[in-house]
Amino acid sequence: MSTELASMLVEIIFKTLCIYDDRGSRKAVDDVIEKGLGDATFMKSFAATLVQVMEKQLKFQSRIGCYRLLNWSCLLLSRSQFSSVSKNALCRVAAVQASLLHIVMQGSFRERRACKKTFFHLFSQSPHIYQTYIEELKDARIPYTDCPELFGLLLEFSISVPSLFDKWKPTFLDVYVKSVLNARERAAKCLSEAFLPLFTYLSHEDFKNIMVPSSVKMLKRNPELVLESVGVLLKSVKLDMSKYAIEILSVVLPQARHADEGRRLEAVGIIGCLSQKSSNPDAVEAMCNAVKSVIGGNEEVKLASLRAIASWGARCPDGIQPDVISFISFGLKEKDALRRGHLRCLRIICKNADSVVRISSLLVPLIQLVKTGFTKAAQRLDGIYALLCVAKIAVIDIKADEIVSKEKIWSLISQSEPSLVPVAVASKLSVEDCLTCIELVEVLLVDHPHRVLEYISVRSLLQFVLYVICHPSWDIRRAAYDCTKKIIGAVPQVSEAIFLEFSSYLSIVGEKLFLLKTSDAESTTDAQVPFVPSVEVLVKALVVISSAVLASTPSACVQIIFCSHHPCLVGTAKRNAVWRRLQKCLQTLGFDVISLICADVGNICKILLGPMGLMSANLSDQEAAIYSLSTLMSIMPKDTYAEFEKYLNNLPDRFAHDTLSQNEIQIFHTPEGMLSSEQGVYVAESVVAKNTKQAKGRFRVYDNHEDMDHASSSHSGKREQVATGKKETGKSTKKADKGKTAKEEAREMQLREEACTREKVMVIQKNLCLMLKALGEMALANPIFTHSQLPSLVGFVNPLLWSPILCDVAYETMVKLSKCIAPPLCNWAIDIATALRVIVTEENNVLWDPFPSIGEGDTNERPSLGLFERVINGLSSSCKCGPLPVDSFTIVFPIMERILLSPKKTGLHDDVLQILFLHMDPILPLPRLRMLSVLYHVLGVVPAYQTSIVPALNELCLGLQTDEVAPALNGVYAKDVHVRMACLNAIKCIPAVASRSLPQNVEVATSIWIALHDPEKPVAEVAEDVWDRYGYDFGTDYSGLFKALSHVNYTVRLAAAEALATALDENPHTIQECLSTLFSLYIRDVSFSEDNIDAGWLGRQGIALALHSAADVLRTKDLPVVMTFLISRALADINADVRGRMINAGIMIIDKHGRDNVALLFPIFENYLNKKSSDEEKYDLVREGVVIFTGALAKHLAKDDPKVHAVVEKLLDVLNTPSESVQRAVSTCLSPLMQSKQEDAPALVSRLLDQLMKSDKYGERRGAAFGLAGVVKGFGISCLKKYGIAAALREGLTDRNSAKCREGALLEFECLCDKLGKLFEPYVIQMLPLLLVSFSDQVVAVREAAECAARAMMSQLSAQGVKLVLPSLLKIGGCIMYKPPICMFLVLFTVIFLATNICPVISFIYSRTLFNQYSVA
Repeated sequence: MSTELASMLVEIIFKTLCIYDDRGSRKAVDDVIEKGLGDATFMKSFAATLVQVMEKQLKFQSRIGCYRLLNWSCLLLSRSQFSSVSKNALCRVAAVQASLLHIVMQGSFRERRACKKTFFHLFSQSPHIYQTYIEELKDARIPYTDCPELFGLLLEFSISVPSLFDKWKPTFLDVYVKSVLNARERAAKCLSEAFLPLFTYLSHEDFKNIMVPSSVKMLKRNPELVLESVGVLLKSVKLDMSKYAIEILSVVLPQARHADEGRRLEAVGIIGCLSQKSSNPDAVEAMCNAVKSVIGGNEEVKLASLRAIASWGARCPDGIQPDVISFISFGLKEKDALRRGHLRCLRIICKNADSVVRISSLLVPLIQLVKTGFTKAAQRLDGIYALLCVAKIAVIDIKADEIVSKEKIWSLISQSEPSLVPVAVASKLSVEDCLTCIELVEVLLVDHPHRVLEYISVRSLLQFVLYVICHPSWDIRRAAYDCTKKIIGAVPQVSEAIFLEFSSYLSIVGEKLFLLKTSDAESTTDAQVPFVPSVEVLVKALVVISSAVLASTPSACVQIIFCSHHPCLVGTAKRNAVWRRLQKCLQTLGFDVISLICADVGNICKILLGPMGLMSANLSDQEAAIYSLSTLMSIMPKDTYAEFEKYLNNLPDRFAHDTLSQNEIQIFHTPEGMLSSEQGVYVAESVVAKNTKQAKGRFRVYDNHEDMDHASSSHSGKREQVATGKKETGKSTKKADKGKTAKEEAREMQLREEACTREKVMVIQKNLCLMLKALGEMALANPIFTHSQLPSLVGFVNPLLWSPILCDVAYETMVKLSKCIAPPLCNWAIDIATALRVIVTEENNVLWDPFPSIGEGDTNERPSLGLFERVINGLSSSCKCGPLPVDSFTIVFPIMERILLSPKKTGLHDDVLQILFLHMDPILPLPRLRMLSVLYHVLGVVPAYQTSIVPALNELCLGLQTDEVAPALNGVYAKDVHVRMACLNAIKCIPAVASRSLPQNVEVATSIWIALHDPEKPVAEVAEDVWDRYGYDFGTDYSGLFKALSHVNYTVRLAAAEALATALDENPHTIQECLSTLFSLYIRDVSFSEDNIDAGWLGRQGIALALHSAADVLRTKDLPVVMTFLISRALADINADVRGRMINAGIMIIDKHGRDNVALLFPIFENYLNKKSSDEEKYDLVREGVVIFTGALAKHLAKDDPKVHAVVEKLLDVLNTPSESVQRAVSTCLSPLMQSKQEDAPALVSRLLDQLMKSDKYGERRGAAFGLAGVVKGFGISCLKKYGIAAALREGLTDRNSAKCREGALLEFECLCDKLGKLFEPYVIQMLPLLLVSFSDQVVAVREAAECAARAMMSQLSAQGVKLVLPSLLKIGGCIMYKPPICMFLVLFTVIFLATNICPVISFIYSRTLFNQYSVA
């Protein structure tokens, strides 16, 4: 490797130091360094840069950066030949390592452990490196006095290898003596502590020959330099000091009387340590005598002597003679410090049960101290020491216990506030005093549980236990661990209580951490948490509590799992990290937590979901419950989910949410203090004094409040003092309250009511939000199991996406559920969740916009992908290797469904259908019915898909069950014929239909029965085959038919009408009931109108169709009922189409039954026509219909009956009604009556022609055209010539002076073609040139009339007529000079399109030479 390349690579590597913070990236960099160190050039460049960066890093004090550099330096030493190149370079690296180690080892336990592991690995891999380090340290070439951590690691590593330790032990001892005991300056305490591992492995020979002589020598010469170091040595060594105590004590005792307080304290500490570590009674006695020789000294010396006495008394109970008791008894009356020293002495003596018996005579003075201590706060600590001794004496002496009870000590200490050992007090105590408090709590709960449970608050004691179990001092924590285990073992009933307190403690710690992070100000000291313990300490505390509780109360698993997931413990780590560590520790101790949880999962879930867990008011408890449920989901998904689902289904808030009214939602969103009706309304403020102009600047005399008061008093005309007392203020307030108006009181009452409503909605929101959050986290905890439950989970969340109080949380939950979809589709989770939310919340007309249309891809610039496009692209990518799992497909199907339900084809249709066609398996539980419905829709929108959709429909139907047949038949209600055909053919593929084993079902029968009467014959034929497979009669349940009469598709309404008529024909006894139902439905549909929109007209039209179709089956007794209904209601319908169809229905009924029932029906019609009505508009509408009915009935009268002439006159009057359906009906009625009007024919024709050509109203001219056509049909086609009708029409067409004449002639031409049909064909050929000329008329109305006439003419031509018309049409077309012959070509197109037989037309055109000339046409 070249030097330039090596330098560049090294530069890049060191740039990653502050960039990469994840394990994977750092591991990759380390791998590059390991490979590069094999090259000498890279090694040199890397080493030089490393040392420079390490020296610079010392200024920044970043522990993470220091650790990374230490790791790289170890790689340099172990993976290269650097250590053999130059010892000077190695020493420089080691020196910088020592400095960096000093920084890192001040970090957390994990950081120290990682650093230690790195160096141990280096030393184990490269023993020569270790030897070099030791030698260089011995020669002081590597500095270690200020940074002794490196030396400590070397020492610890040697202890882990016994042979190595034996080899280098003399060196370590020599270094210690030189650098600490014989140092010319006082050694740092950290340097002495670096040798702690060495002290624990010292032998008596080492201590006697090396340590004692050096220590005594320096204590004599320069005691101030080594007092602290000797104290550390004596505390750490694990040897009996009996042999050396007197020798050391002789040089230490003078220092106990030194003027310098620091030296006195250090000397006293050494004396105490010697007394505690001396087991020989003679040695202890000698020490006591030595101390007594200087007893006249200060308090520190006396206290040191008391420690010696305590150690001696604890080891030699027989040595506690009456003189010692007397001495202690006298000392209990000393001043504070000495009295406490004697109490501490007693505490040490009481550690030996035999010694307790000998000091029982001190019970009375001790009880007195207890009373004093628990009545005076200043002497509380003395009371604690005394109570400890009293409690221990009461354990072994029954009389003593009785005395304690008689003195009411238990009730006395129960009255102490706030507790026996307040945490606030304990936080200020020394280690020894804290240990005493721990011992006291242990004795009380273990040896006097009944007394404690009866008199003392266990909660306060447990709070203290938790305080000391998380104490910064390891000595205190260690004692608290043992205390906790003993307490829980002796009093199992506190197991649940200690977990509750621990959870509360964690919450307070979490709040305090949050305040420390978010606030710059110094946080106030919390009474329960004076300091913030580290996570490591909290986790160890949980391990201790859990192991102790499980040993006595195995059912406490719920508290264990709950606390192990507390956010204060979890922090930013994985949410189950603490739980996994706890589980491993408990398993090591012999507890199978998983088995215990599995045995009680129902109760655990109940507690976690209850008020102590998820529904708690504490946010930390809520998070802990959610994390716990997530872990349970990963351990036992099936049982956990079953319990969660049960709780969710029975949750009252879920049903309460669904019943919330719009008003309650509005109140919830209204700010407190404002009425919901006031939101968005401006409320004027009452401003009185604020508008008073005040003096400013130096001209101000009063301050703000005084000034305002003065202004107010001036305004009101009253002088009031500025300073107003509280009493006066209260009085004025009361007066103001009394002056409230009724309106204000009503407003306040309404505010209170709305506040209650708001609170109720807030509770619902909170509880459901928590359930949604828990659901999302549980889903992510076990995505594989969640995938199998996705349909039901999404079914719960989906409706909440529109909720105005839950939509955001529901969306977040939907995102998490979407992440549980099978990969790789889960990568589009956010898009899928967003699309589902859009589908639920947006209106349909808004939804179609995001879908790309077919032509959008023509632009050169590629547009950015929309939401639905991204989802479909993700689906397409995921389906490349095959179909999706059924649960994933079920979740994303609504997105595909909404795309396919577009009213027009989009650019996504092809892709969506391809995805859909992959998921047709007849066995899988697919949403088949929805798939069928959407495919029916697509087939109707895009008929070109027929070849691909029809097989898909058949395949889908193969998997349908019997109960799904009825919904699958919805396709028969489609508008398009090919959709209805596809549906019926697909139904045949259903196994139950194919095997003719369908059970009888009203819905199935109704759908097939309607299809059986489809207006399209091919559909009816296929339906007949399906009906044969059904194999049952239709029956008399017409509810489905009644419903179909109001269907949105006209063909369905028409088929339902025919189907109902057929059913009535088969069951005549149901006619009366059916008519009653139809009339009731009509009345109901009349009321369906909102905002002037007639919403029920479709149903009323269907009823008209049903009456029309049922005309044949009606009986004589039904006629009055039907006619009365038509006259009283139907003929006055507000919808013109409905009125027209009702009239047609009445005409059909009269045509079928009029001949035999003239006498029955005529009076009904005459009776209505003869009466008057106040509602003229309605009366006119009904009158028109009745007149038409009368006309239809009149054809059954005798020709000479005078009523016929009256009926004709009435019909002619009705012709003026501007309604085409009415005019057509009148035209039909007039034809059969013309046999009685032969004498009046010329006058009648002339009257109608005159109205046709000259009337000012279009409706009247149009009515005259219909009437004249009916008259011509009645008299016969010969009357066209006989009465000059044809000539009059020809003249009207050529009248260039009157547009009305031309328009009227064309209107009549249209009506004649429509009425006479093929009989009018000869006249068509004659009139055609004039008709074509009318296409170029300057008047728009004439041109429109010409177009309508042309359509009517061409629709009635036969094939032979087309042949006759075409030559003249083609010939004249080129000669039209007035306008381009566009309309002629339109007529030509109409001819070809509407011709009943297209073949003769095409052959005729091809046979003429005119084809090329008119190829454009």
